[in-house]
Amino acid sequence: MTRHRFGWVILGLMILVMVLVGRLVYLQWIKYHELTQLANNQIQKIQKIPAFRGSIYDRHNVPLAVSKQIYSAYAVPVKIQNRLAWAKRVAGCLKVPVNQILTTVNNHSSFVWLQRHLSETQLQALHTLGDPAIGFLPEYKRVYPHGSLAAHIVGFTGMDSQGLSGVEYYYGQALGGQPGQQLLESDPLGRPIPSGKKTMITPALDGNDVQLTIDSAIQYFTEKHLKNGIKRMAGSHGQAVVMQPNTGEILAMASYPTFDLNQWQIEATMTYGNPVVTDVYEPGSVFKLITVASALEEGSVTVGTVLAVPETLTIAADVIKEAHERDAGETDQKSIEDIVKDSLNVGVSLVSQELGNEKFFRYIQHFGFGKPTLVGLPGETAGLVRPVTQWRAVDTATIAFGQGIGVSSMQLATAI
Repeated sequence: MTRHRFGWVILGLMILVMVLVGRLVYLQWIKYHELTQLANNQIQKIQKIPAFRGSIYDRHNVPLAVSKQIYSAYAVPVKIQNRLAWAKRVAGCLKVPVNQILTTVNNHSSFVWLQRHLSETQLQALHTLGDPAIGFLPEYKRVYPHGSLAAHIVGFTGMDSQGLSGVEYYYGQALGGQPGQQLLESDPLGRPIPSGKKTMITPALDGNDVQLTIDSAIQYFTEKHLKNGIKRMAGSHGQAVVMQPNTGEILAMASYPTFDLNQWQIEATMTYGNPVVTDVYEPGSVFKLITVASALEEGSVTVGTVLAVPETLTIAADVIKEAHERDAGETDQKSIEDIVKDSLNVGVSLVSQELGNEKFFRYIQHFGFGKPTLVGLPGETAGLVRPVTQWRAVDTATIAFGQGIGVSSMQLATAI
């Protein structure tokens, strides 16, 4: 009986060994790759490698936006012994409140940001501590060598070098390049350890440079004279565009007030869009040039045409008047040159009537009004041009001198 029981024990042990061996074979051979990948996922994380952002230059290769390598500081809270004393030392280096540092490291993780984009003074101060709980990672910071020059054109980037306005945003993909990837050793909770082993997967591809048609010297003087002119007229804002008429190249594009690109975060009330392409307004008398040019092109009037221009013109229930009274004995016979030179509302209204609604509307479109110019800046408006089917009887006359239509400064400069 004892021998019989012993046999069953041996058989049971043999079955158990076979099960264990089978399980080991299953895990070591059949499930090997799957389990290896699972283990790697627990101790390794894929980290993005930032690409070097391309620079922005003017037409003469003057740098308007460049990237500079700097350092950011991180902490390893699990390595901190006396947190209050540690926080006091770090706060002194960074010139920030102690409670801010304590809040940041109030956990048991292996990585928290202490401060991004350290100044040289902060970096040196932290290095001096020689603290094993503090590490540094290289990053890129966007720098604008000329401060506020062409601020509304160039635009700016955020903390992670992502374009937020202007050319920085519009050409963000070309400037930003392609981030790379690397495997980074992680702690048991899956959090990356910046000081751990790194394995390259794909290298980062640097961004492309962008060259503008802007001339920095012309841009500077345009901004200077725009600012002085606005202050002299006690105005609050204004815009200016300098264009090469033969090619359409923009040599300068200024808006006032402006801001320092290196300190855009503190300009809380500033509008960061480019008013030259985003703002819409009634152009007023300058639109008379468009009206007369359209009529001359169509042949409804010629340079030698003389019209009888009364002081007022009644259209349906509306009355068109001149902005200024005429001199005593002044003739009402006005040439096309007189109408433009003297900026006659009634005169240009008569010219638009000679042209007619349909043709006038078509020329307005041909001059580029009612659609973006595609100058290459974000948020560009199409302006406000109502379909000709919605025009009232008086609209042909009022649009002729720039009322009842909305344009941008970019559209107006391009058309003229």
